[in-house]
Amino acid sequence: MLFMFFICFLRWYVGKLYLQNSTFFAGLASGFFSIFVEHPSRRRVLSVYMLNQCSEIIYNVLRSRNMVMEVPHGEVLMFALSMGAFLYCMRLDNRLRDPVCKVLRLLMGKEEFLPPPDTGDSEDNIQPCHHDGGCLMHTAKGSALPFLGGYSVRALLLLLGRRLRRRPWLALIHQAPWGQGLFLGGAVALFRGSRCLLRQVCGHESPWQVLAGGLLAGLSMAASPNSTLALYMAWKLVEVLYCRAAKQGCVPTVPWGPEMLFALGTGVMMSCAVVEPHNMRPSYAKFLNNVTGDRLRQVNRHPLEILGFHCSSIYPDYFPKLDQRHVSRSFVERVLVWS
Repeated sequence: MLFMFFICFLRWYVGKLYLQNSTFFAGLASGFFSIFVEHPSRRRVLSVYMLNQCSEIIYNVLRSRNMVMEVPHGEVLMFALSMGAFLYCMRLDNRLRDPVCKVLRLLMGKEEFLPPPDTGDSEDNIQPCHHDGGCLMHTAKGSALPFLGGYSVRALLLLLGRRLRRRPWLALIHQAPWGQGLFLGGAVALFRGSRCLLRQVCGHESPWQVLAGGLLAGLSMAASPNSTLALYMAWKLVEVLYCRAAKQGCVPTVPWGPEMLFALGTGVMMSCAVVEPHNMRPSYAKFLNNVTGDRLRQVNRHPLEILGFHCSSIYPDYFPKLDQRHVSRSFVERVLVWS
């Protein structure tokens, strides 16, 4: 509602309907004012989520213009780097209470991020691994539950879908549940196994081993690639590092920072939803269209084809009923004749 209001307001204030006013600036203003409805504790989470969506849209826009090249398995590499850095920060500071840190601590095992116990000169200090049981049992025990959890949840989602209601047994042998289970279980197995191996080889515990184990664990995403999760991990890592640096006085604290980031992301997203909806994730474009009451689909995008946006490709069959008495001759020659 605020987006439509600011389109009308900017058109009345400026006197004409400009493309940027009706897309980016209207989304920027509506995002800035709407975020204040949320509780302050949730604004940072929403800003990170919006940056996640916004960065994916910007990448798709640049790729459609051949300004960037697609990196093979780029989401896997991004996730591996983010995972390694995240786990390394958790090993250096075990007091991090970010939701992602809590999930990773629960998944990988909280004992993996504790400093080694000081045993002095006793015989226990000869053993570099201080977990219960052998290393192989420690790795297998930690990866079994994540594998079963990932497999079960993904299979259940497939069963709830419409495609497999008539043949529910196909959900058990579908590739997606097995990939999800291998992703979660493999991440824990690679992390714990590499940690034990490095401790045995080096003969001691060190934080850089957590970094190496996290990098290997992140490569398990190859079993179930997910660009949304990879982007989310990357932006959460930036958030954690910036907040940590701000507490130490290394970087300034920006007033209303989450609110401005959310507004900026909303402006980019709404601009793309109007001008270049084909560069958005189809599910999210459908969601925005439903939220706006099917109004995004009813935008007359054919005049923008002159500018080379190719934005009418996602809704090629829609064209508004225009009264040609109020349409300029140039518009008729450039748009109506060729539509």
